[in-house]
Order: sequence, then structure tokens, then C-alpha cells
Amino acid sequence: MPGKAEHLEQRRAEVERLFFHGETEAAIVRILGLTPRQVTGCVRLIRNSHLADLRRTDEEKRADLLGELGQVARDLQEGYELTLEPRETQESSRVTGNSVTERIGYRKEAPQPDPRFMEEKRQCLELKARLLGLDKGPGGERPPEPEFEISLIDHEDEFARLTEIVEKGQTGECPPTPPALPRGFPPPQ
Repeated sequence: MPGKAEHLEQRRAEVERLFFHGETEAAIVRILGLTPRQVTGCVRLIRNSHLADLRRTDEEKRADLLGELGQVARDLQEGYELTLEPRETQESSRVTGNSVTERIGYRKEAPQPDPRFMEEKRQCLELKARLLGLDKGPGGERPPEPEFEISLIDHEDEFARLTEIVEKGQTGECPPTPPALPRGFPPPQ
């Protein structure tokens, strides 16, 4: 059974839904069976909340959205990782006839990774990049997509090359000339 705070929040949400669908306070009183004072109080809270939201800067709103998107992405990652674990299922059977037999057994099923979690996470990351302005190039257009597949080997080679540059930079030696970059990568500055 919901507590008093949850009940009040549910009532406020219902008043808000009706109010934004164009219902008058009098109609909300009739529909929900509340007193006029309760509805007026809820409407006042709703208006004040929305006025406060209008006064917030875009940067504050963007920061809140980024925080929420980060939490959604973490939840999706956690959900995906749960699909990577073997599942234990319960089997039960009952045989009727001359005697009643009940048998319950457990079995482990192989993990069944669900790619929908990662697709949703990718969409969250794209939205996050859009909010941060990282999806646009210098002229306001989207940057061109690279025309090649990056393999794990390419990443390891590039990491080794960059590590060598950093180590040589700390000793004062000149870094080696980088190998030719694949198509789609801009040349280093």
C-alpha cells in the first residue's frame, strides 16, 4: 500500500495530466472527486514548478539531461551484463493417475545476450553527444563517417605507437614518424 507521500504524488500527477489536457479546475474536482482547495493547491504547485523550470538556464537543463542519460546508459549496461550470466530455471511436473507425483528440478540455461540493451545504450550516447555538440563539425554539419572498419589490432597497434611517443617524449627523444593513417582519419596537427 503506498504511503501518504506516494499518494499525494500520484494525485498531483493525475491533476497535472488533466490540467495539461485542458481540463478546468472545476472539471478536475468532478473527475477526481477532490475538493476545490486540493485541486487549486495542486495546480499552484504545478504552475510554480513549471515557472521555475522556465527560469533555469539551458546549461542547467542540459546538465540535468546529461546526468539522466548517464544513469540510463549505466542501467542499460547493467541489464546487458545480466543477460551474459547463465540463468537458472525451475522445471516442475505433476503426474496424475494412480498416484500423484510431483517433481521439481532446476537447470541452468546458457546465457542469452540481448543486443537490444546495447542498441538503446548507443542511442543514449548519440543523444548525449548531440547535447554536448559533439555530433557537429566546424561548419555545423555532422563530421564524415570513417570509411573503414576499425579492428582490435588497429587499436592495439595505435595504443603501442602512442605509448612509445609518450615514453620517448619524456626522455627528450624525437618520436618516430607515424605510419600512414587509414582513409577517413584527419592528419595530425
